[in-house]
Amino acid sequence: METQRQGLESDETAALLPLIGTAQGMKDDAGDDDNTSRQAGASQINQGMTDNLAKWQNLVKTFQQQTPPVGCEDLGNAYYKLLQAYTDLCSQIQVALANGDYAKVLSLQSAQTIVDQDAADADSALATVCTRFNAKKNFVISTDSGSSGTSLLGG
Repeated sequence: METQRQGLESDETAALLPLIGTAQGMKDDAGDDDNTSRQAGASQINQGMTDNLAKWQNLVKTFQQQTPPVGCEDLGNAYYKLLQAYTDLCSQIQVALANGDYAKVLSLQSAQTIVDQDAADADSALATVCTRFNAKKNFVISTDSGSSGTSLLGG
């Protein structure tokens, strides 16, 4: 599940960068009379973000279909909270980009810190489960897509 989440996060970050560029271009062109290019840019943003958000929602749905084993309930709850926070952040970004509100996208950096904390909480719950069951903890739950150091908003 974590491998899928990190893959989606990496894809989301890669997809978001050109969309932010498009939104910035739309903001810069706001005074222009070329409403058609702004509409095309908004359509591109909406489609890209809708596609990515649907992938996140599917991951959440898949996770919800799993029942955590006995002793792993706290981990399950913490991980679900992370998935929800990330999906909510993606949704907020989609709305802001669709509205051409580049400043709002940048202001969502504070929401990224909440997602980062949720990831740290889920990783801590994973460590607790590993300790409890004397299992090796061979991966980290984090929002840096493994070791790439990139968050959704590039923080």
